[in-house]
Amino acid sequence: MSLDIKEALEKAEQALRIGEKEYARSLLEVILTIDPNNKQALWLYRKHWKRLEIRRRHREDILAVAWSPDGRYIASGSKDRTI
Repeated sequence: MSLDIKEALEKAEQALRIGEKEYARSLLEVILTIDPNNKQALWLYRKHWKRLEIRRRHREDILAVAWSPDGRYIASGSKDRTI
């Protein structure tokens, strides 16, 4: 099964329009895991969750992404053992 990023972005935008922010955030999390430089996903995140700051780039594949409990931060873990 593959993820259609364009379709996921459309679903995230629709979810935001109807007030389903947690679902939209989950979709954006998946998109940013696959493509951390996706401009539309980053724009949506910044618009609804204020700011996204990238502190470090991973040298290897990203294995996991998690949001902080308050929804203000996102962290990613990589095969290179960095967070």
